Amino acid sequence: MRKKYYPMIAVALMLSAATVSNADNAIKIHSYDTEAQPVEYRLSEIAQIKFGSTNFSVVESVDEAGQVFYLKDVSKITFGAYSSVETAERATAAVVTPNPVKNNLVVKGGQELYGSDMNIYSVTGMHVLRVAAWQGETVDVSQLPAGVYVINIQSETIKFVKL
Repeated sequence: MRKKYYPMIAVALMLSAATVSNADNAIKIHSYDTEAQPVEYRLSEIAQIKFGSTNFSVVESVDEAGQVFYLKDVSKITFGAYSSVETAERATAAVVTPNPVKNNLVVKGGQELYGSDMNIYSVTGMHVLRVAAWQGETVDVSQLPAGVYVINIQSETIKFVKL
């Protein structure tokens, strides 16, 4: 299996896997530099987030370029403690069980997704597993190293933890 590395997928999935209901909450972009303070934006002040192949920019008004963040430098993106953020597990009809998983995972619900390709990505954006024309069968993830992964089936995104 040939692995492809798509670093912008991890950031896009983190942002698209969240539904934010209060526009006055903060988003923080953290750097790998432990001395640096996270860059904080109020969600109500963000006009757009533009993704490039190696970076993304946060634009506060449509007539500016925005501050550029290189994906290799971003360690994580967090939402303020008082934000109402739903994780992908609650936003989708399909869920992974058991979660965390050791060897075999089952996606329950989401029968409308049957026949679609299931793709699994590490949180770094590396494509690690593909199940062509998935029909609801159990998926063997025993060969994956421990960590956090994201399943993508059509437009559904589901997070799971591999022990």
